[in-house]
Amino acid sequence: MPHLFEDGLYGAADPANGKQRHHIGKRVPVADIEGLRECLRMGWPIWMSIRGTRDRRLVSKGVVDAEAPDGPAVVVPAPRRAAVPAARVEAAVSLPESALPVGRDASGFLAEIARMTEREAIEEIAHPRRLLMASHSQGGKRLEVVYAPFDHVNAGAEVVIVGITPGRQQMREAILEARKALAEGATDNEALARAKVHASFAGPRRHNLVKIMDAVGVNGFLGVSTTASLWREDSARAHFMSALRYPTFADGEDYNRSPDLNRTPFLFGLARKWLAQELSRCPDAVIVPMGDMVTEAVVRVCREIGVPRDRILAGVPHASGANNGPISRFLGAKGESDPWRRRFHEVEAQVARLRAASPKP
Repeated sequence: MPHLFEDGLYGAADPANGKQRHHIGKRVPVADIEGLRECLRMGWPIWMSIRGTRDRRLVSKGVVDAEAPDGPAVVVPAPRRAAVPAARVEAAVSLPESALPVGRDASGFLAEIARMTEREAIEEIAHPRRLLMASHSQGGKRLEVVYAPFDHVNAGAEVVIVGITPGRQQMREAILEARKALAEGATDNEALARAKVHASFAGPRRHNLVKIMDAVGVNGFLGVSTTASLWREDSARAHFMSALRYPTFADGEDYNRSPDLNRTPFLFGLARKWLAQELSRCPDAVIVPMGDMVTEAVVRVCREIGVPRDRILAGVPHASGANNGPISRFLGAKGESDPWRRRFHEVEAQVARLRAASPKP
């Protein structure tokens, strides 16, 4: 059976580590059994317990892939806040029906945020320590997942916008808004809702996202003049989320598609869990994944949970300000024969079909 380590995660081995792959220090944490299956599909060995013993060995598709490490078989002690226990992504705090239950540590993290002075909060955003949830080394990069109040879900939303992960700017906006809400006497649930809408896709990407969605007709599908209203009076009709729910950093910088989310079991195991939890709460929504990497993850998870493929607007460029070139081409800057423009017309036609098929009030 798969070996469950003391930190509450399973383990796989990256073949890139060669003869070092069987060293426990090189273990790639995996969140769940589906993540282990994905590792095997990629050809990565996984750690298995040897029945009747305290031993564990790497196994690849039923074949022992490596000898057990030297010395007695011992579980690996978890480093301080270095893992994501299942409790952090399972229901444990009572939230209103419109919100996804968050992990039992969410209220603890909010209390931690409330205790911080403004200066401490700013320092924590720049160099996370008290809010660090998980860390992992992959391909020479240090990946860190940090808590920020992005737990709230608008169940039954009509449109779901999916990014890669909140960046440091969004983390800042969410934490400061949550602090403000809590200081004003808001409940944890109210603080989570305020922080989520206030911080989601803050900055230039929100402007780009509105341009993209209005251009392909999402505003018409919703019956609004502009999708900018989703961050104002129509916020209850939208759910903002990320494949990696909480801010994720690579070597201290905003995670920016490297290593690939879909090829990294540590990241995809988290994304699968969080995407499934949130998208299953909005089964009839139009889903707008930003960029091809997020689209691939969304399509894979939606297939698993039974969300129809035609509700996913595949082909939309990422709305980051650093992606202005593809965005302008998507919007027609280089003419109708440009591949990005052809994507635009495909998405536009898909939205028109969904609009025609939707029940009229």
